[in-house]
Amino acid sequence: MTLSAIWSPVRVAWSAENAPSDLAIGNAERLMVALAVSGHLPDWAGRGDWPTVCLNWTSAKIEIEVFDDVYELCQFSPEAHSTVMVVEYAATPSGIGDLVSAMRFNDQLQPG
Repeated sequence: MTLSAIWSPVRVAWSAENAPSDLAIGNAERLMVALAVSGHLPDWAGRGDWPTVCLNWTSAKIEIEVFDDVYELCQFSPEAHSTVMVVEYAATPSGIGDLVSAMRFNDQLQPG
């Protein structure tokens, strides 16, 4: 799958031979459009253990794993690398809205 222009500011860390599924990439692109509007594009993206997309921010302890049908928001403790909270959101327009809203209230991701 050819990546759209939304990926241009994001460092993509997967090869064509080891890429996430087309569905996961499409879901990630739809999420990234919403994240761009809110000023929260990830710094880099990698492939998860499944053929998923993992969106990562260097400035925050957050990762979003994008599956074929859901988004999984993982927020990590600032003191350690242990997961504090994992919440799933449907890969739908309302799920994207809920996910972006949840991230906006995280003071680590407030645009500055």
